[in-house]
Amino acid sequence: MNTTQDIIWLECEAFDERGGWEIDAQFMDQMGSPFLLAHGFGTPVADARTTFSVKKTARHRIWVRSRKWCVAADVGCFQVIVNGHPVEQTFGNAEEYWHWQDGGCVDLSAGKNEICLRDLDGFDGRCDCVVLSPVLDWWPPTDPKIFAQTRRSLLGLKECEAERHFDLVVIGGGISGMCAAIGAARKGLEVALIQDRECWGGNASKEIRVGPASDRNLAPYERIGDLVAELEGSVEGVNSGDGSNADTTASWPLIEEQRRAIISAEKSLHVLQPWRLNNVDTIDGTIQSVVVEHIKSAERQRLHAPLWVDATGDGCLGYLAGAEHRYGREARAEYNEAFAPEESDDQVLGATLHWYSEQGEEEFPVHAWGLEIDNESCQHRTQGAWNWEAGFFDNMVDEAESIRDLLLHSIYANWSWQKHHSERKDEYANKRLAWVGHVLGKRESRRLIGDIVYSQADIDAESGKYDDECVGCRWGIDVHVPNPDMKDALYKNTYRSVSQHPQKDVHPTRYLPYRSLYSKNVNNLFVAGRCASMTHLAHAYFRCMRTCGLMGEVVALAAAVAHEHKCTPRAVYQEHWLDLKESLCNGLQQLCRS
Repeated sequence: MNTTQDIIWLECEAFDERGGWEIDAQFMDQMGSPFLLAHGFGTPVADARTTFSVKKTARHRIWVRSRKWCVAADVGCFQVIVNGHPVEQTFGNAEEYWHWQDGGCVDLSAGKNEICLRDLDGFDGRCDCVVLSPVLDWWPPTDPKIFAQTRRSLLGLKECEAERHFDLVVIGGGISGMCAAIGAARKGLEVALIQDRECWGGNASKEIRVGPASDRNLAPYERIGDLVAELEGSVEGVNSGDGSNADTTASWPLIEEQRRAIISAEKSLHVLQPWRLNNVDTIDGTIQSVVVEHIKSAERQRLHAPLWVDATGDGCLGYLAGAEHRYGREARAEYNEAFAPEESDDQVLGATLHWYSEQGEEEFPVHAWGLEIDNESCQHRTQGAWNWEAGFFDNMVDEAESIRDLLLHSIYANWSWQKHHSERKDEYANKRLAWVGHVLGKRESRRLIGDIVYSQADIDAESGKYDDECVGCRWGIDVHVPNPDMKDALYKNTYRSVSQHPQKDVHPTRYLPYRSLYSKNVNNLFVAGRCASMTHLAHAYFRCMRTCGLMGEVVALAAAVAHEHKCTPRAVYQEHWLDLKESLCNGLQQLCRS
């Protein structure tokens, strides 16, 4: 007799061969796990496949968890092939939200079997898992909690595989997180660096490809920025300083290699990659431990430390620890900010996907994309830029997948119009899409509240207002808002922006204080990067990657002081500020590798 214990649960991110499919872990907190994405920008990708064992010959019902990501077009479809025979049902073309599709029944023989995913169109079909049940009337769970429990039970996973202890744990492998982790390791701390992607650099990574912007090594702490410079690498064409997207081919893999070498050189830096923060345990406002999960195997480890750094960008560690946080725009009167709206709201800066084309032939399909484009509204482009931007009115954490998909939709639809309908289509006849990003380049989401919430009023004041000013920046307030000509172009939203940046390159240097780099109510939590304690408008001043890296360097030095004195981040300012100030003057220059 078959029982539910005989059910075979296959997580797609753990397949033996991914083929051309990408592991996408950006949204696992919302939909339950990573998934495989057939990101071929119009060209079907190679099959993903895996083998599995069956105890005894039996008929099994096949279930596939997927979703139809683009409601306006019949794209994102794929087949499931079992032992060389396609299942009759096509997947990825049913419901808009993540759900189980019934694939009917297949006969499996005792012993080794094979299953593969075959992409049908190259337009971002996605598959989370495939389940084969010999209990033909069994349905997989839809409730998130039951789903998670069933998944781990059928995969035979323990709740926690290991317990590990460190002096400092840094969550997030962008520029700010790398600076915090490497800097603290060079100061002698045993540091864990947690990164949930397979590359380094955050927005300045090979998956997103934005060159780091803003300044570094500014007076009075000229040595703060040395580590940022080291991590920027020496590849020509990437580090423009203005945040533009750079070369699409050789540059980014080279920078990835340089960063890996820098990280590997640190003997007291313990890297967990690709692992994702899963849970946080706190007692009386103090983080005790976190649980991290491997995005392929789903193995979990519990990490302990007296000090923590949230460098996630989204403030994920702080949020799970119960840190006070803010989302959106403050009302004008709250911080006396002249540029703020009269009433507070949830509007934020948008997110971007970069894309490129190159010379070459392609048969880019014509789809009824549902996007109203004509010769006037068509974006005549051969590559994307910062202003291909969406999500201003959405939640950058909870609705991130739909924001990403809106950008994919707009890129494909606009490219199709250029190629097939534009009055200028001859210009694109010998152009093909070379690369389209699939990882969101976010600008703003949650901001964690510290002892000081830096504001536009602070920017407008003379420097020196705070005695702990330490992160210099002269970018100017750079607010992105929806392009007014396209506000209702798609899903009553926009995928194009304009910048309100009147003070670019002319604003005097302003300094974020140290007291904006730790949590107000989580006692042992530092913050580095765009989730630091700032208002929406101040964030628009300090958000660029070089500046975020400076925050990471400051936090590394502060963590070393806190470790030496066994004190909290707040006590570093209250009791040991002169020690930190001396470290800021010296920076990490003598510790940086040549």
